[in-house]
Amino acid sequence: MNDEQSEAVRDLIERYHDRFSAGDIESVLELWHEQGTVFEPGSQRATGKQQLRAAYERGYTGADYHFVPSIDDVTVSGDLGAVLSTATGTVTAKATREVFPASARQLFTVQRIGGSWKLLHYMFQEVPKEGA
Repeated sequence: MNDEQSEAVRDLIERYHDRFSAGDIESVLELWHEQGTVFEPGSQRATGKQQLRAAYERGYTGADYHFVPSIDDVTVSGDLGAVLSTATGTVTAKATREVFPASARQLFTVQRIGGSWKLLHYMFQEVPKEGA
């Protein structure tokens, strides 16, 4: 049972990255708990679908993103789970079309509601450059 739930959580994280990379805010929001929270470096936290939508809209205003996750650990206990991962990909500045490599460490907490896993909390930070 726990392996099945761990796979379901892993699938949620992969779907999040696919939808985020596609720039489809509405389909990204479908993956979130109603009171989900993003903790973005340098920004106020965004809690609830309205604030999450605004945070994603801000992010997509200036850039396009493409990230692939590498999931390091999935822990599930009952209806709660946690995921440690690293997302690697690119950020493309819309104004110049310049492409930048990017990599972020990620921590997700998830909650199972009515049999479906939803994103509850998400925190990330840029991976330091080598030698830093």
